[in-house]
Amino acid sequence: QQAASARVIELLAQDTVHRSAPRTDGLLQAYAGMAVATEAAQSARHDEEFKQTAGTPRSGSRAHEHGLDAGDAHVWLDPNNAIAIVTLVLQALLEQDPSSAPVYRRNAQQIIERIRATDRQIIQLLADVRDVPYVVFHDAFTGFEQHYGLNRVAAIAGASARMPGTRRVQAIRRVLEKAEVRCVFSEP
Repeated sequence: QQAASARVIELLAQDTVHRSAPRTDGLLQAYAGMAVATEAAQSARHDEEFKQTAGTPRSGSRAHEHGLDAGDAHVWLDPNNAIAIVTLVLQALLEQDPSSAPVYRRNAQQIIERIRATDRQIIQLLADVRDVPYVVFHDAFTGFEQHYGLNRVAAIAGASARMPGTRRVQAIRRVLEKAEVRCVFSEP
């Protein structure tokens, strides 16, 4: 239950939050010739499951746009978006509780400084491996990958993140061989 004075910030609807463009490679399509229609069908099933299990999003909401044309909703993985999110939360807090403005501003500044410091560390850590081809299990890191210029060549699971079938596993194997993938990231 939402408190009467609570304010909802729909991050994906904010102009200051950049949502990465959808993949144009159809996940494995570019390397293994898989049809985009397969991914579109999986996305449609996932959308239907969302409606059945969680209901439909509020009117005007962009929060549950996903599928091939929606892009990656994991926007906080791009440090620029993380800073934009902190700024949006700060603005909302200042509107709700102006008397605590100095505390909110100080805390926001500290968080932004930590994000920037972490960003600099990640840039250094990834400097030697930026061009190394890799595969992820779930295609949820687009903003991170684009921000740091990484070489993700495919994702194993489609939009629904279901385990891949036999044909997809065969296509994944071709991707791994053809792209000379040196690393596969799984999910916990």
